Amino acid sequence: MKAKLFALLFVLFSYANAQEIKGGFHGGLPIGDLTDYSSFNIGLDISMLFEVYDGTKAGVATGYTHFFGKTVDLPNSINFSYEDFGFLPIAGTLEYSFTEDMYVGGDLGLAFALSKGTKNDISLYFQPKFGYKVTNEIDMFGSLKFIDKGTVIGVGFSYKFM
Repeated sequence: MKAKLFALLFVLFSYANAQEIKGGFHGGLPIGDLTDYSSFNIGLDISMLFEVYDGTKAGVATGYTHFFGKTVDLPNSINFSYEDFGFLPIAGTLEYSFTEDMYVGGDLGLAFALSKGTKNDISLYFQPKFGYKVTNEIDMFGSLKFIDKGTVIGVGFSYKFM
């Protein structure tokens, strides 16, 4: 409980001082062992960034990521369905623009399980990204998300509010 309260206060403090706020959505396909449990992943993203050096931004990221459970066909015409599960990631984020329109970055932090059926209540969360600035307000990105049971390869879009 103390960790969740600390994380919430950290995000709220960061929001009050942010130079750039982004909100968006993502979708992805599980790869590796995660394909045993889930067939698809969607979610919402929020990040608050500060310019720390020319072309480099750092801040915090959070959101929600939802995994749709998979139905598995077993022998003798038996089906087994895994339940949906979700996580609330809270992470530090970093972006480096190597051209005016392209950037690399990533999120590193913790993911809090919001559903039963996950292995751990709190998991390490890591998401490297490669992004492209479509307009001054809209970014699209590709990512690999490492969380609890496995990896997701995904794409997303974000809108810069300020």
